[in-house]
Amino acid sequence: AEELTYRTNQLNATGRKYTVESLDALLRDGRHKLLVCELKDKYGSHGKIGLALVELSPAAWNLELMLFSCRVLSAGVGGILLTYLRNSARDHGVRLLADFKDTGHNRMMRLTYMVGGFSERSECDEGLVVLENDLSDVPPLPDFLAIRTNVRWSA
Repeated sequence: AEELTYRTNQLNATGRKYTVESLDALLRDGRHKLLVCELKDKYGSHGKIGLALVELSPAAWNLELMLFSCRVLSAGVGGILLTYLRNSARDHGVRLLADFKDTGHNRMMRLTYMVGGFSERSECDEGLVVLENDLSDVPPLPDFLAIRTNVRWSA
């Protein structure tokens, strides 16, 4: 996960970088979940290709970071992960927010959020924009897709 944050620039929604220690501290605080994405298809494994860092609260989940390797851009993994998160947030009765910061290289991530039904909610300091998904029209995941996760969203 650390390596992905340092190597991924074009498809990093905020440009944030995390060390192993900072990720470990976030995971130990009990308020964060880290989803690491791996892609396998009929041609084999593409390895670890993306991640999402989500801060959980009783009223809302905030997607603090989402990123993907550019080598799987055409596979649509960003949209699939957003659909998974949108369905999960809706099922848990919470709002879904996402941080975005234009780095000059990551506009494709803003487009991924917009296509995924997010709209601008507010602008914060230092160019950070908070996006929100109203969760009113969340499509199901495609039947041909298998998602395996060990994420427990609540205790």
